[in-house]
Amino acid sequence: MGRAPRNRIDAEDAVQDILLTVHAVRHTYDPSRPFKPWPVGIARHRLLDRLRVLGRQASREVALEPAHETFSDLPTNHDEGPDRQTLHAALRSLPESQWQAVEHRRIGCPRRR
Repeated sequence: MGRAPRNRIDAEDAVQDILLTVHAVRHTYDPSRPFKPWPVGIARHRLLDRLRVLGRQASREVALEPAHETFSDLPTNHDEGPDRQTLHAALRSLPESQWQAVEHRRIGCPRRR
C-alpha cells in the first residue's frame, strides 16, 4: 500500500480520518456483499490521499539548517550585547514622529530620556 505513517501522531490522524470517512459513507455499505473489502477499500483510498498531500507538502518545504540562520552564531533575544545597545541608541535618536511610530508598535526598546 506504500509508506506507513512516519510517527504516532500521523498514524492516529490517519485512523481518525478513516473512521470519520467510514462513518460518513456508511450508507454505501451493501450487506449482501462481504464486509471486510468495504472498510479496507476506504482505508486504502484515504491513506493514498494522505500520502499525496504529504508528498505535495514535502516537495514545497525546505529543511532549515544553520546556514539559513541570519545570526546563527550570535546570541539573540538578550538585553546585553553591543548590537542591541547600538540598536537602542539608533532608536533613541529618531525624530519624534518616527519614535512615536516605533513606540506604538511596542518593539520593546527603552523609553526616551
